[in-house]
Amino acid sequence: MRPFACGQCGNTVFFENVSCGQCGALLGFSPALRRMLAFDPPPPAPAPWRARASAPAQPGPPSSAAGNADAGLLRPCANRLAHQLCNWVLDAGDEHSQCRSCRLAVAIPNLQEPLNLARWQLFEKAKRRLVFTLLTLGLPPEAQAGAAGASFGLRFQLLANLPDQPPVMTGHDDGLITLNLAEADDVQREAARVSLGELVLNQWLPVAQFLNAMSRSLGLADPYPYQMPDAVLAKMALVQTLLREAALPPLASAPLAEPLPT
Repeated sequence: MRPFACGQCGNTVFFENVSCGQCGALLGFSPALRRMLAFDPPPPAPAPWRARASAPAQPGPPSSAAGNADAGLLRPCANRLAHQLCNWVLDAGDEHSQCRSCRLAVAIPNLQEPLNLARWQLFEKAKRRLVFTLLTLGLPPEAQAGAAGASFGLRFQLLANLPDQPPVMTGHDDGLITLNLAEADDVQREAARVSLGELVLNQWLPVAQFLNAMSRSLGLADPYPYQMPDAVLAKMALVQTLLREAALPPLASAPLAEPLPT
């Protein structure tokens, strides 16, 4: 992710910043302009924010400050006002309350649970980076409503495991990407990855042996000419066991992520 420039003083700022460390200006990222804009002190909600005049371009990476004046009146994403987790802005007349990244989430977990809020912050941070990349590539994602209220296009749902319910499976279905909330935690995500790898290994070895046998019957070389001796399998099983043990019990006492400053 490239650096940006403060729309007021031109100081280098970064993608997640909500204020400038040099001049203290309030910042908001405009996905339409792909710029970090500086704003006057915000009026009481829901009044729109007014972008300040542009700062001179600074040397180095391409400046995002130029053109602040053409931004007009903008609104902060509703998730910034309610949860302090987004720094994107949208047009004052936009019919949506959330920015074009946050509104791609069609389901989020119960935010009364402290760990859920902290993990949701990590999820939204990663999603904004994804949406920025897609916009830069000229592939703007947008969830849309079809006939009878059906949705299509890129959408996300972040779900938490519930007691006495099957675990949430990460995957995708016709544009709907489902993510298990627990996998926002590094240790839990690694444990899930290792567990999946163990399952894949147990299923792959018989398939590989079958493919090799079929190829040999046709006079062809083995498509999977690799050996997995017992010593290698035992070492992999040990690593998987150590990672699973390190991931349990869940990090119930993990601290809540620091809220973004306003």
